[in-house]
Amino acid sequence: MKKQEPLINLASYKRKKQQQAEGHAEALYKQSLLFLERETNIREKVRAKFIFSKKYSISLEGVPEGADLDTLFRQWLLFDYKTAANKTVFHQFLNKNAGEMAEPDRMLGALFLTAAWEPVEVLEIDCDENSLIVQNRIHKHKEMVMCPSRQDPLLKTGDLVFMRKIPLVTKGMLIGPPFRVKDGGIFAGLMNQYESMSKDLSITWRSYLKENAARFIALSL
Repeated sequence: MKKQEPLINLASYKRKKQQQAEGHAEALYKQSLLFLERETNIREKVRAKFIFSKKYSISLEGVPEGADLDTLFRQWLLFDYKTAANKTVFHQFLNKNAGEMAEPDRMLGALFLTAAWEPVEVLEIDCDENSLIVQNRIHKHKEMVMCPSRQDPLLKTGDLVFMRKIPLVTKGMLIGPPFRVKDGGIFAGLMNQYESMSKDLSITWRSYLKENAARFIALSL
């Protein structure tokens, strides 16, 4: 029995650290949303809307606050849009608060900076643990992803979804809302374009998704 205690303690330790990391990540995300709303000036938001509409051929005129397209734009604005200073809004948020942040939060912030919307298939759902098993459709990697606040209880096995997630201690964690796609043709189009661009430009899949995922998400909205 004594020989098993270190293993039990290690499992308990990892579970505790995972829960702590999830709490810190969710808090960081919520703080960044407040920063986006309160401290991003109107001129920057107008510039972002113009670039979003032109880049993806999507009009934001008359889109009500809280609509799926509005949510897509705000998530893009926070994590993917480059401001006039050539930094994302989330990067500006980190810079402003770096002096008050503990080292673990700064490390989490670095993970947020690189996170992109990934095309995944939902393989399993654990409602009790509020988690998903997903498989990335680009490199076929499978992982468990925690879903804070039960952001989309309507997801089901077999769904094709764009989600932004970060790795934590033992599991990944969903950041922001997931976006379900209406059919597999959207993922096929994304994959075809990525394969073509990666051959010509040697672009990484993460860079490609940062630049182009919103275009394919919008096709299902």
